[in-house]
Amino acid sequence: MIAESHPAGNNLFKDKDQFTNPVGCTILSEVESLYEELLRGNTCTEEVALSLDKLVRITAVQEFTPSQAIGFVFLLKKAVRDELGRKAHDKEMLEALLEFDQTIDKMGFTAFDMYASCRDKLMELRVNQVKNDRDNAFRLMERMLLKHEELEDVAATGYNNDK
Repeated sequence: MIAESHPAGNNLFKDKDQFTNPVGCTILSEVESLYEELLRGNTCTEEVALSLDKLVRITAVQEFTPSQAIGFVFLLKKAVRDELGRKAHDKEMLEALLEFDQTIDKMGFTAFDMYASCRDKLMELRVNQVKNDRDNAFRLMERMLLKHEELEDVAATGYNNDK
């Protein structure tokens, strides 16, 4: 489901090497970690937060929309229902699913907050880079102006062997 929702599609998980496919490998390992924590009933742990953070950071730097970036969290609802099949309509199961949905929604909100924070940080870095580039351009222009003024002074006073 994640591969289908990702722009890379099924190619996302073909290469299992973390150096040639860091995105696919990170997604596989962190989704597995999230799944294991959910099975244990642990949703507010450091491990869950760390896995969500790694997954969200990958999508934040890839210029995904917010829905693309955190959509993987909500795919878990569909995956569970697909796996349960007809059992999902049982009254006891429906109550458990409602609680599970609330847990997934909380994870989704956390993931969105993380995504927004990452995007804010990226924008801050970009703004700082533009400011640094501007400052460097002004310094270069000042040096060029000083050099130009020195050349004008030399031209105005004539060539002097002492200089």
